[in-house]
Amino acid sequence: MEQDKDIALQDIAEKALTDSVVRFEIERGIPSLASRPQWDLMKIIPNHGSGFFIDKHLIVTNLHVIIGATSVKIILSRQEESFQIESVEAYDTKNDLILLTVDCEGVPLILGDSDTLQDGDEICAVGYPADSTRIEHGTVEDLWKKPSGDQIRLSTNSSRGGSGSAILNSIGEVIGVKSSAEIDNSGNVICGYAIPSNIVKALQQNRTESVPFEEWCDLPQVRYLAELVAAERFRKDANYKEAIAHYDIAIELFPDKKKVIMRRADVKAELAFFNEAMTDNIFLHKLDFVPFRFSNLRESMSWRWRMLKLYGLRFLLNLSVSVTGRQFWLRGNAISNFRMAKKAINEGKLRDARSFCQNAISLYSEAIDLKEETGGIYSRRAWVRFLLGQIESEQGNTSEAAYCYRRAIDDIDAALKFNPKQSRVRADYYDTRGVARAALGQHKEAIEDFNECIRLKPKKALYYHGRGVSNEALGQHEAAEADFAKAKILDPDLK
Repeated sequence: MEQDKDIALQDIAEKALTDSVVRFEIERGIPSLASRPQWDLMKIIPNHGSGFFIDKHLIVTNLHVIIGATSVKIILSRQEESFQIESVEAYDTKNDLILLTVDCEGVPLILGDSDTLQDGDEICAVGYPADSTRIEHGTVEDLWKKPSGDQIRLSTNSSRGGSGSAILNSIGEVIGVKSSAEIDNSGNVICGYAIPSNIVKALQQNRTESVPFEEWCDLPQVRYLAELVAAERFRKDANYKEAIAHYDIAIELFPDKKKVIMRRADVKAELAFFNEAMTDNIFLHKLDFVPFRFSNLRESMSWRWRMLKLYGLRFLLNLSVSVTGRQFWLRGNAISNFRMAKKAINEGKLRDARSFCQNAISLYSEAIDLKEETGGIYSRRAWVRFLLGQIESEQGNTSEAAYCYRRAIDDIDAALKFNPKQSRVRADYYDTRGVARAALGQHKEAIEDFNECIRLKPKKALYYHGRGVSNEALGQHEAAEADFAKAKILDPDLK
């Protein structure tokens, strides 16, 4: 009987993927208003999410899936062509929900009663995590009621990127909308969270006047929320410069938002921009002045402690720079961050590794801005970008990984313009470009780079192995086997 129930739920979930659950393909950009030209920012960031029909032309998804989008395509698997959003029917910032009217008809899923849920109830999540269809079975772990919004904690083998997925109960009714996941330091999903279906029902029942989608996107409050969501996303992933760029716009739209100013100050401190961080803290103090009294001692001392810490960090930074010189300090710290990134990867701490790579790239970029343009510094930045691409790829962030690989190739192109004379150095440059091209699937071009590596340094096993991988990918099996055999002869320990 239990097996029959599981089969029935699987059938319902598969039908939902065909007729009711949609995939959002989204692009987001950093507007030129906030782009700091000296920074290495990702200008266009492709993303994706899920949603599902709750009426013939009405889709529900998470607000954070849609907000800030510069381009949106919606795909239903039974449709050959994508379709568009027509209007916003309602949205709820507290509960991270939005209702959208679309120019396509789907089969509505039934909204169940989330108040009847109990710990241990069987559920399944139906959506498009990591841009692929997936049905994930699990159970209800806990029901949370808190001021920030009610949530259902789910025990599923949940994948990242499944926001907006439908959470079905054992009879195929929707009891929640997946909203987030808890990630450990290695980038693994611990559990998922969903917005209860009764909150979706209330939003649907209380909707008022619809607003055309493009008009809604231009509303000041919506633009502010879009920048804040983007900033928090980048901050969480340790992409601090992108975070600051979005905080900048949010503050321009609403200059008196104290929480945002404090967050921007914290991020600037992470980047060692201590003067800018102190400026933000001083502005925050004026905006929300707390006089020194025993009755509010904690609030008053909190600001003073932050400023004292920033003064101390700035003093130590200036002392270090004055002793070593700015350029030497930048290069030394970049190398240190790169080494810490490799150590974090070996320990499985991918989030820390990403942060160290971002810091290293930032430091190398600043050194280049100071006119320390050498082939070596471009090459070192390229290798850090390649490593960051591997981290993003490992966590399923394919578009971010591809961006890193492309920028690594750009750096090697710049490095080669310096025309280094040493064969070893030139071979290293071509090797970095080769592995980046291979990671992008550009195997013919990668083989050309590995050929040049081998011409320059014919006794290095790694170059033959890299060429072998690309030959294998192109179906050139004999050539691949010859390369792997040669690599093994040169270095029997090569894996």
